[in-house]
Amino acid sequence: MQCNAAAVKLASSRAPAQRWSLEEDDRLTRAVEMFEEKNWRRISAVVGSKKAVQCMQRWKRSLRPDLKKGRWTHEEDALLIELITQGCKTWPELSNRITGRSAKQCRERWTHHLDPAVNKDVFTLKEDWFIISTQAAVGNRWSHIAAMLPGRTENAVKVRWKTCHR
Repeated sequence: MQCNAAAVKLASSRAPAQRWSLEEDDRLTRAVEMFEEKNWRRISAVVGSKKAVQCMQRWKRSLRPDLKKGRWTHEEDALLIELITQGCKTWPELSNRITGRSAKQCRERWTHHLDPAVNKDVFTLKEDWFIISTQAAVGNRWSHIAAMLPGRTENAVKVRWKTCHR
C-alpha cells in the first residue's frame, strides 16, 4: 500500500510535459551548431527553458539533420539483420552503424518486423479468444499477454485486441 501511495504522489508531483515550440527548436539548433553536441548543459542554457537531457533527447530523436524517418529500405533491413547476426550487442552500437537511424528505430524494426521468432501469420480464433479473455482478466498488460502467445509481439497483440474490440 505504501508503494502505491508513493508512486501516486511521485506521479502527481511531476509537471506535465511541455511541447517544444518552434522558437525552442530554433534555439536548440543554433546552440548545437555552437557547441557541436558536446556540452548539453551549455546548450540547455542557450535554449533557456529545457534541461540538458531534454535538449539532448530532442536533438537526437527529432531534430538531427541526418535522422531518417519513415519506411526502412531493403538495404537498411539487410544491414540490420547482418549486424545482429554478426553479434552487435546493443541498439546504440547498431544505430551508429546504420546511417540516420536511432537506437529506438533499430530496436523496434527488429522486434516488430525482422526477428525470425515473430509470428506474422493471421491470428487464429483461439488466439483471439485468448487475447480478449486475458485482457478482460489482467487489463492492458500487453507484454504480459504477448509473453503467453509465443511469437506474437506486444504491439501486435494490442492492435489485434483493438481490432477485435471494435
